Amino acid sequence: MRRSPIEPDLAARGARWTMVGHARVATRLDGDDVTADLSLCDLSPLGILGIKGPGSAAWLDAHRLAVPDAIYDTTTLPDQGILGRLGEQEFMVGGGHSPDRVDALLHDLRTAPHDVFDVEREDASFQIAGHRGRDALAQTCGVDFGTQPMNRLVLTRLAGVSGTVLPFQFGDEPAWRIWIDPSYATYLWEQLTTIIVELNGRIVGAACGMQGFASETDP
Repeated sequence: MRRSPIEPDLAARGARWTMVGHARVATRLDGDDVTADLSLCDLSPLGILGIKGPGSAAWLDAHRLAVPDAIYDTTTLPDQGILGRLGEQEFMVGGGHSPDRVDALLHDLRTAPHDVFDVEREDASFQIAGHRGRDALAQTCGVDFGTQPMNRLVLTRLAGVSGTVLPFQFGDEPAWRIWIDPSYATYLWEQLTTIIVELNGRIVGAACGMQGFASETDP
């Protein structure tokens, strides 16, 4: 079972849990029904897979995935996950509300050609959404996200932690998906929640940050 490294904080916020494949996701929190123009949610259990090797692009293409041409460009998967190119021969794929896709790809990698192999990733993942998200990020990061193109990965540091950020459009609002090493998850989550609350934003469940989750079940 994939679980979030910040589960204790989510539980304290009244988390209602959903099993999404093998992932335990906090889809609802107390106060999700309160309208706010800035939000933060945890998407850590939605797994991401690293794929690397000279044959990786061709292997992904054979799985009917739209492979980005340029380094740091991304394409969007049907479940709102991404396929991002990190190098000429390296990719990250997954992070959507159907994590079985990642499990299926990992299974297929067992019989993949020798020039394709997986890179273990256990990233924690958070999402900031809303027009004031740029103000929140400005307090943790030196990158001006007001000038960054959408759907292109940015490798940077947030509150001193190395991470990958993807600016994208979430409905009518800008949003930013963040991936970091899970050992820094609690620290960065605390930094971000403090900033979001100070900006009158809300900490919300994953169902508010990503459409497509099934009804809640209590595992």
